[in-house]
Amino acid sequence: KGKKKTPRTPGRHQGGGVRAAGVPPDLTMARLRKRGLKVGTLNVRTLTAGGELVAAKLAGEYGLDILGLSESRIPGTGQSDAGNYVMLHSGHRTARMRGVALLISKYAFSRLQGWEPVSDRLMSASFRMSGETLTVLLCYAPTEDTDAAAKDCFYDSLDAVVSRVPRRHRLIVLGDFNAKVGSDPQCGPGVMGRHG
Repeated sequence: KGKKKTPRTPGRHQGGGVRAAGVPPDLTMARLRKRGLKVGTLNVRTLTAGGELVAAKLAGEYGLDILGLSESRIPGTGQSDAGNYVMLHSGHRTARMRGVALLISKYAFSRLQGWEPVSDRLMSASFRMSGETLTVLLCYAPTEDTDAAAKDCFYDSLDAVVSRVPRRHRLIVLGDFNAKVGSDPQCGPGVMGRHG
């Protein structure tokens, strides 16, 4: 009672984000953080007919706005409805192998600026969120057993896509990088510890 409220000073740290003087708070990532944009990834090991609806139901149960699906094995590229989500996919031209897909909530889809199906292992999507651009890269990396040329091609493509993302964009890289897990330090001396 009788306490004087301290006015908010533009540019001060508020709600997890720093904003420039004079910029309304609804144009910052802070508002997005308050809403709680949730992003996840899952290796589905083949998305059969109707599988996108099962994945969308799972994404909805966890309240995810964006769910990256690797090893989807959907041929070609395209967009389809999946319940309360929209699915964007990038796969092999004809064969049911590899493939990545993004399940995007209607909320996030309404903010989609564009997407690029780079290959059957890599895709990107950009969203206009609270006055800033968020770029999501979804990857499905080759395993260590894959020939060196295929691995080099994937990582060169990933590097090229990352380098095209403007520095002012927020960047999320997600997916299945087929990382080596284990406890044999001889497998990766100086890289892998005794716990993997």
